Amino acid sequence: MRLPDLRGKVVLITGAGRGIGAVTSRLMATAGANVIAVVKPGTGNGTFPEKQQLGGRITTIECDVCQDDNVVNAFNVASKEHGRLDALVNNAGMIAPIGHIQDVDPKQWMECLDINAGGAFRCTKTFLPMLLAAKGTIVNVSSGAAFRPMEGWSAYCSSKAALVMLSRATMHEYGDRGVRVFALGVPPTDTEMQALVRASGLNPVSQIPREKLEPPETSAAAIAWLCGPDAHVVKEIEVDVRDTLFTYLRSEKDV
Repeated sequence: MRLPDLRGKVVLITGAGRGIGAVTSRLMATAGANVIAVVKPGTGNGTFPEKQQLGGRITTIECDVCQDDNVVNAFNVASKEHGRLDALVNNAGMIAPIGHIQDVDPKQWMECLDINAGGAFRCTKTFLPMLLAAKGTIVNVSSGAAFRPMEGWSAYCSSKAALVMLSRATMHEYGDRGVRVFALGVPPTDTEMQALVRASGLNPVSQIPREKLEPPETSAAAIAWLCGPDAHVVKEIEVDVRDTLFTYLRSEKDV
């Protein structure tokens, strides 16, 4: 996929410590962006050992997106170091608990909702002033599970459905002020999260062989493009990495 020109842009990515978030951070820094990589507390050191080769354009912040004060601290760092924010990528998420409704832990079920949807809400609310000033972009990393139930995934499906509605509500309230919002569906991807899915043995997704999963670079490239200058042609809020648009872009230049 062709990388957008993100030189001079400031991007904050949650869930950047591994998987799609980490790959997206590297990719967007390669495209010239100054990346604020938000990682889970206790995991920040050594996440991006190659950041000097990326021009030092990645700043790592430890932040629990379920804690208001943590998110405010991330805002303060972004404001102090860069003074602006052009794009927010709400990628932090979890899939546990996996199991039938009668069997899952209610506290863990609510934690999934709080991270996947609540974290995106906290970050959107906190960073909205800077995004409005920059007429910036919000990419909420979603899933096809937002639109259809999957056995054992009641928490994940519910949280992603809430994330899609948050995307619609944000665009409804702030789209006329220049903020663009996307809910990006990602395919089953070769990450640690998918390993948990395979181990569960529930629903058809768990049966997908690892070699058939998408690499995280596929979704990372789509996220980067949505944060770039050419994404103004996309009028929909809900888009999917498997859409024809992204297939066309991938065919132009591999990442």
